Amino acid sequence: MSLLGQVGYGSLEAIAFLDEMLKTSKDELIRREVAVTMGKIEPKHPQAGIRRIKMINLGMQFDKTEVALAVTLVPEGKEETNVLLQLYPRGQNCLPSNLKMEVLDENGNVFLEAESRKADNLIQLELNGDRGDSFSLQLTLREAFFNKQFVL
Repeated sequence: MSLLGQVGYGSLEAIAFLDEMLKTSKDELIRREVAVTMGKIEPKHPQAGIRRIKMINLGMQFDKTEVALAVTLVPEGKEETNVLLQLYPRGQNCLPSNLKMEVLDENGNVFLEAESRKADNLIQLELNGDRGDSFSLQLTLREAFFNKQFVL
């Protein structure tokens, strides 16, 4: 699917194929990947998704732990967007134990959270929001934290 996103830019056949997959697939994982691929081929398509990855060097705060934050946005209608936040280790096989990922509302209240265990190589959270909604993502390990604000 990702190769199609690289070689099919602007291809009407590829767009039609992906559009059909979005209409017929019941598998949310497949639909998410198809939407991201559609975003690479035809970014203005109403069902085009986007994925961005940010490397976070937590420096001395987290014992020089580096993690990769993948943020995937997929339209769920005209105003609503599905957001998938995934945290992966970078340079290690596993995330550090007790790394907490929290999603906070506009008032700073936690409404979603996940915490890594000893052998986790991924933690993730999923939410839906409307255009203009905002939230913060906070990563916490012991006393140190990283915070990032998002607006849909």
